[in-house]
Amino acid sequence: MQYTTAPKRLFAARTTPVTPPVAAFAFDIDGVLTQGSNALPQAKRVLNYLSGHNPWNVNFPFVLITNGGGKPERDRCTELSKLLETKIGEDMFMQSHTVVGSRVLPYLDQYQTKPILVLGGIGDTCRRIAQDYGFRDVLIPADVFCWNKDIWPLHTPTQAEQQIARVRYFAVFKNPNHSAFQQRDFDFSEKPIAAAFVFHDPRNWAPDVQILLDIVRYGSQTVPAFIGRRGDRRQIHSTDGDKRVELVFCNPDLVWRGAYPEPRLGQGGFRYAFQSIHTALEGKPYNATILGKPSTETYRDAENMIMNLSSRAYGTNIPKSSIFMIGDNPESDIAGANKAGWNSVLVHTGVFSPGEQTPSHLPTFQARDVEEAVHLALQRVSGQELPLP
Repeated sequence: MQYTTAPKRLFAARTTPVTPPVAAFAFDIDGVLTQGSNALPQAKRVLNYLSGHNPWNVNFPFVLITNGGGKPERDRCTELSKLLETKIGEDMFMQSHTVVGSRVLPYLDQYQTKPILVLGGIGDTCRRIAQDYGFRDVLIPADVFCWNKDIWPLHTPTQAEQQIARVRYFAVFKNPNHSAFQQRDFDFSEKPIAAAFVFHDPRNWAPDVQILLDIVRYGSQTVPAFIGRRGDRRQIHSTDGDKRVELVFCNPDLVWRGAYPEPRLGQGGFRYAFQSIHTALEGKPYNATILGKPSTETYRDAENMIMNLSSRAYGTNIPKSSIFMIGDNPESDIAGANKAGWNSVLVHTGVFSPGEQTPSHLPTFQARDVEEAVHLALQRVSGQELPLP
């Protein structure tokens, strides 16, 4: 593969070290490699360089870590490979919810056969992602309000929602209490939901907040949260000791950088909305786990990926001092890398504006873009000066 924009080789060296530098890289995507749906030209060049088109013909290990999600990993890797013009395999890619299905966390062991709710994304894509991870009884918000539309009376289930729901409406019956009105694959008044995972940014915040509130306030891992059409109202706060519903948010980012000139609200905004309402009702936020960057669990899983790739490239694992996280968000990319013991590089092509802000977490160094970041990183580990491209 040839460079797509630059007429000269990246890091065209006056003197190239005989021994290749030992380094591995972790890249954020939005604001580092891409802006919206467009790949940055520097990203195409630098990934091509790291993929063997360098003076040493070395494939430097690198992974892509994003707090985005909402698509199966295999689909996202296919899209990114085409966009960045570099092969991105599933063993080099991690999105916000990837860690949920990994052995770094116990969720698959705990909830593989229990009912869980996943939120976010388009249609039932996040259900299919959870099933790909190995979860067998996966529900989505559309299942809930198709089971009983009175749970969120401001919305009538659309035909598309009815088609993907595990509870189907049959419009031929005018009486909703008719015994044949519903085909029930899951009865929310009889089965409790053990855990709720917010995989990706919810599209409809209001009904999703309502459903989450119902699950954590009225139910537990042993007590169903919802009431049937003819059921009696249960006592509020049926939280069963240590069997409280587990709640996991997979992306803490309040904002993210896309194609629009200003940052957009992310999953962190949804979490703040949910917790603010829960605090107004209960006097305190609900105890929840937050994954994605900068969580320790996410960086531990990413480090496992990097070490596996490093073993192939160098025949052994590499020291943490040779790992460089390159990101645009001090709160997620830089904070997580610093805590993991990696080097951190803050670039200026995303949410961070160097002329307007002081980074809340100090990076090892800053760079104008991903190309300069990799250049400076290789210069550090090689111990020799490499000219800028």
